[in-house]
Formats: sequence, C-alpha cells, structure tokens
Amino acid sequence: MEQHPGAFGLREGLNDRLRWAIGVGGWLLCVATLCAATLTAGAAALQPLQEAARRDPTSAAAHVARGEALDRLERRQEAEAEWRAALAIDASSGEALDELSSDLIKDKDFLGVVSLLDQGRDRGSLSETQTLNLGEALGLLARQQEAIAVLKGGLLRYTGSAALADELATVQILAGQQEQAYETLQGVLAEHPGDGPTETLYLRALISGKSDKAAAWAEKIIAERPRDAEILYLGAELAQSGGNSKRAMELVKRSLAADAKDYKAQKLYADLLMESGDLQGAKEHLEKAIALGDSESDVRYQLFRVETKLGNAAEAKESLQAYMSRRATDKGRIDTAVDVDRGNLAMQNGDPAGAASLYRQALQLSPDEALIHYKLSRALDALHDSAQELDELQRAIQLDPNFAEALNQMGYLSLHGGDAQKAAEFFMAATKASPSYVVAWTNLAATYASEAKWQQAEDATEHALRLDPGNSIAARLKASIAESRSTP
Repeated sequence: MEQHPGAFGLREGLNDRLRWAIGVGGWLLCVATLCAATLTAGAAALQPLQEAARRDPTSAAAHVARGEALDRLERRQEAEAEWRAALAIDASSGEALDELSSDLIKDKDFLGVVSLLDQGRDRGSLSETQTLNLGEALGLLARQQEAIAVLKGGLLRYTGSAALADELATVQILAGQQEQAYETLQGVLAEHPGDGPTETLYLRALISGKSDKAAAWAEKIIAERPRDAEILYLGAELAQSGGNSKRAMELVKRSLAADAKDYKAQKLYADLLMESGDLQGAKEHLEKAIALGDSESDVRYQLFRVETKLGNAAEAKESLQAYMSRRATDKGRIDTAVDVDRGNLAMQNGDPAGAASLYRQALQLSPDEALIHYKLSRALDALHDSAQELDELQRAIQLDPNFAEALNQMGYLSLHGGDAQKAAEFFMAATKASPSYVVAWTNLAATYASEAKWQQAEDATEHALRLDPGNSIAARLKASIAESRSTP
C-alpha cells in the first residue's frame, strides 16, 4: 500500500542525509549520521554525535542528528530534548520543527504543536510536514475551521499533496462537511489514481456518510486490491449492514487470511458466526478480538450473550461484569469530551462561569487531563478568580511539565504578584518547552526590562523578532529598551 511521505515526517533518504551532514562540515557528524540511518546501528551513533555536539555547542545540526538517532531507537523524550536544543540555537530549523511537531503529535500534545508552529503559520513558512501536523493538531483540538484554513493554505503551497488533502478531508468530515470531504477526496483520486490511502479514506467517508455509493466503491477497490485486509473488512461490514451475510462472511474470512491480528475483523467474524448459530466459533473469535486489543464494551456484551446461550453461567457472569466496567469507562470518556466541547462553546459565547462548571464536570471523570485543567484556568482567569486559576495551572504543569501556555500564564501571575524573578523563571521555562513561542519571549523581555536587566531584555526581544520580524509588541519593546538604556 502506498504511503504518503508527508504523513511520516518527509524524512530524507540516506544519500541526501549524508550530503547534508558533509555540508555542515566535519567527518564526525557525517559518520554519526550514517550510523543513525539504521535502527540497529542507532545506538552506535550516539557517542560520536555527543562528541560532535561537545566540539561545536552552537551547531543545531548536531542536535538534529542526535535527535534522529534517538528517535530511531524509540527514545522519544530524549529525541524531543534534542529537537528543542536545536531550535534554541536556530529557531527556524525546518528539520527540527518537522521532527518535534511529529513527535508531539505522537505524544498527543496538540496544544504543544500549535504553540510550536503558530508563528510559521502567520508567516506562511510551514513545511509540508509542519502544515500536516498543525492541521491535525487543530482538528483534534476541535478547532476545525482553523484546521481547514491551514490545510487549504498548505495545498496552495504544496499543490497535489495527497497527505494534506487526505487530512483536509478527515477534518471536513469531523466538521460535518461531508460533501466537501467527498469533493476533496475525489480531487486527490483524479490527480493520484489508485492512491491506496486515499481510496481507503474515501470508502470510510462514504460509509460514515451512509452514501449509496459506498457498496459500489468497495467492490471496485476490492477487485483492485483483493488481498488488502482493511478493504476486505470494510467490504464485509458493508455487506453485513446491507443484509448480505454470505458475502460478508466470504470477505471477512479473506480479511482474516490477510491479517489475523485485526481485532475488528475477528469481532465481525464472531458476529456472523453467531448469526449462523455457531456459538462456539463466535465465542472463540470474540475472545481473540479481546486478546488482540478490542477495548470496546460491545465485544464484552456479545461474549456475555454467547456464554449465556452456551449455558456457561460463571463465564457469562464474568463477561457481564467486564462489560459493565468497560461501559462505565466508555461513558466517562464520552461524557468528558461532551463536557469539554460544551465548555469550549460557553467560553466562545462569553460565559466563563458556565464553562468553568462544565470543565469541572469533565475533570471529575478525567482528573489527570492537563489540557482540561488549563482550560479551566482560562475560565477562572476570565472570572478574576486568581487563587483557583493558580491551582489549576499548577496542576496542569504537574501533569505536563512542558505545557508552554500554562508556564507562560504562571509567569504572568507571578509578575502581577510582584515576583519578577519567579516570573522570569516561568517565562524562560515556557521558551524552553516551546522555543518558537513568541509571546513567552516578549513576556520574558518585558520582565527583564522591569528589573533594568537591559542586556537580557534586549536578547529576549531580539529572539522574539527573529521568530516574528513583524511583531509590533516586540518592536515597541525593543525601542523602549533602547530608549531606557540610553537614558542616564
């Protein structure tokens, strides 16, 4: 199955990587980068890369290469530290921004992605990977209209990018723009006929939209890709919903022959066996689905029904208890999402008290979600409840020490409370967590200026202006600092 390069970070090939390494100068970096090109040799790359960084501490490229090696070893947190170190040296490093934003997506740190890439969005300087990651992060933060704007802008710059178009269609579906999603995907397929990921996404879109074109499209791509487990499974699902159990059974068997580890196909096969009266077979495949990772409550309820019909009282009771427990968890997850969405809407409508109440409800179900604590802190800020806001920010940072927005707001509260030194520490922490966070850099500069630490203030302002040359606040601050320094 074809994979879109944009969806996986647009990594260069080995030869391109070696040319880049030689370009930055030095055999050590070149040798280390060659080692980093394979997972098995990744560990061997770390020592020479560390030596390269030690010899030239101002080299962003050395940190990038070390991050690559760590990422290949699946030591993601250490890799992220290297991307951030590279960005502290060169805030415009495209490779570090690509890699860090991709890792933050894997971490589900969607606010972190937005903070990292927002300035690039304003300047129109995002790479294809960064555009893809920012669009995905905004979509997953329920900021669909922003996501759509980012992805459409990316398609104007990276014409014909199937990865960006597929992500755009996904967000359009989430935003309830089903017809627009169909048009987007049809456009991709017209330009990239036979593109596997897009064909599959189009089928899923047709199924989710209950389109009468879904069955015909499924049969078309099943004929083209007769051993594609996912397509066979989707075709079986459609056949079952259409009442054609015989065709569904044929397709799900073929799907499992191609991939026996797909728990969704195991569950569907069990359902079909149950319909046909093969209870023992249904029990076997439901248990396989659970063992393979099916965490939904429905599969446990089906197992309870099968055990009951088989007369296995003790096992049926155990399955029922598992179902009730899972259903409570599922309901809590759904209720949390609903409360957060309603809270977001209340904030947009100017009702921070209502938003705070809804965010608190969400936290009763999901007390360890840093993002919800931060959202609650923003509602409390609008209500001028500084003490409770502080508690929520501290909890958010405790849960996520690299939560740049929370760190920045803690700095603001510290400065407002008269503790400039503590404020500077928070603002600095925010810039380390997100080196392209211009707001934190300007706040840091203003804090240093309030203490007449002119050189530090000037350095922070210059950093903000390098990130965003058109930033009017940073420009005014720079002029004010220059005037204050020249005053006897």
